[in-house]
Parts: sequence; C-alpha cells; structure tokens
Amino acid sequence: MVHGPWTHNTICELVLIGSVAGQQVINVHAFEAAAAEEATFTSDTLADNSAQTLRDDWITNLITTYKAVHGTLYSLVTVGSQIVERPSNVSHRLGRQDRTNSPLPAAGTATTAAGMLPQEVSAVIRWHSLVASRSARGRTYIGGIAADSRDLTNIGQWTSGYQTALAAYATALQARYTPGGAHDSWNLTVYSRPYTSPAGDYVKRVGGALTIVSKGDYAGNSNFVTGFAVDPIVRSQRRRQVGVGA
Repeated sequence: MVHGPWTHNTICELVLIGSVAGQQVINVHAFEAAAAEEATFTSDTLADNSAQTLRDDWITNLITTYKAVHGTLYSLVTVGSQIVERPSNVSHRLGRQDRTNSPLPAAGTATTAAGMLPQEVSAVIRWHSLVASRSARGRTYIGGIAADSRDLTNIGQWTSGYQTALAAYATALQARYTPGGAHDSWNLTVYSRPYTSPAGDYVKRVGGALTIVSKGDYAGNSNFVTGFAVDPIVRSQRRRQVGVGA
C-alpha cells in the first residue's frame, strides 16, 4: 500500500547549505502555506514561485541574525526552496530552487578569536507546537560555531551572549513567518514527513529477542510553531563529523 494523500496546505522546505573547512553544514526549516496563499496556487508553478519569494524574503530579513550564530570561518553558500507536499497529493515533490548569488556566500559574524569548534558540535533550538507529541516538536542543529561561544565557567554550556544570539534568530524567524507576521503567507511549521510501510518500521528487543515493529503507513503531519527554547547545553550531531556527511 501507499500512504494516504497530504491533508494540509502546501509545504515548502527552506534549505540552508553552509560550509566549514570544505564540509557541508545543512539546516532545513519547514513552512506551510496560509489559506489565502494556498488559494492562489492553481498550479505547481505558482506554488514554486511563492516558495522562491519566501526564500528571497528569508535572505533579505533573516540572514543577519543567522550569520550571528556562526563563526567567521563558516560560510552560507546556498539557500534553496523546495515544495515537498501539495494538498490531496501523494509524494508530490518539486525540484529545489537554489540561490547562490549576492549576498551569498555569506560568512558568519560571531567572534572567532579562539578558532572554530569541530563541525559536529551543535547548538540546538527546540521548536514547540500546540500538539504534545514527538512528531509535533522540531529541532534545529546549528553548526559552524566559534569556539568563543563556549562558556569557560559553566563547562559544557554556551555563553549567555551566544544563547541570546540563538534566541534572536529564533524569535525573528517565528515572528516573521506566523499569522500576523510580516510574511505570513507562509507559516513556520513542524513538518512530519509521510512514509509507506516498511519505511517507518524499527527493531526492538522483546523478551530477549530482536523483533521488527511495524508502524504501518503514515500520511504525515504539519503543526505550526508556537514557541521555541534554546538549549544551553553544547550538543553534537554525529553525521556532521569529518568524513561522515552534512
């Protein structure tokens, strides 16, 4: 069987591709089209054009606060927009539309006197919605961080100044892309990707034996972001280790 059709408005992913010492650092934000904007999407082309407008709006209005959470040896080289869901469709994904021209590439602006932390070291912004479930909460793992952002007194934590910079970016992002915001044709959301069984299956030990647990088909979900929290703890993301991935 194939999972059911998408039941929400159009979803756009904003893909932020950075580079540190030749290794990619990728972040993705998800947005759902507001009802009034969705009504104008009489074709995939119009939806794609709107997604590119969202991409360019982020570059104009959010890039400064985004650069402020990255060290000066980090460079944001590509910002892409991609429609990944369309209402009443199954797995309806359009091609990503990348922008690499001015003001890209854009270097980070956080003080980097002590050099850069390893690529896998991450700061985490946790996104909340009104729904209390794992699939309705999101995380953004910021990489490409200056070593100066570590708190040398509270070991294993970020400085208060760096936490403030993370909160400034999260606040600006949520405020602009939310109902009543300056660009509320797209709303920041927690996007839970659909899958068709057995893609969601997992293995657990039951009575001492490894057992495959089937989750069945899943049509996906979208829950608007209503708040965030900056994690003060220095975290890591293994797939960003040198030689592993992005």
